[in-house]
Amino acid sequence: MCFGLIRSPGMRLICFLSDELLHHGQITDTYLLALAVHHEGVLISFDQRLRPRSVRGGTAVLQLIQPESS
Repeated sequence: MCFGLIRSPGMRLICFLSDELLHHGQITDTYLLALAVHHEGVLISFDQRLRPRSVRGGTAVLQLIQPESS
């Protein structure tokens, strides 16, 4: 199922794919990912659970930081 976010007239639709969200804790990170897509930016995150496919175009703008292994 796709939920849309439209900020104002003339702005494109950002689609959230609800099937990709595992739990309510991912909603904020997914919103930040959608903002990065919308503004043609990059989201850098430590959260390995973040699903870039939950937002159309999210894979291209998400940079995951891998934790250092000791």
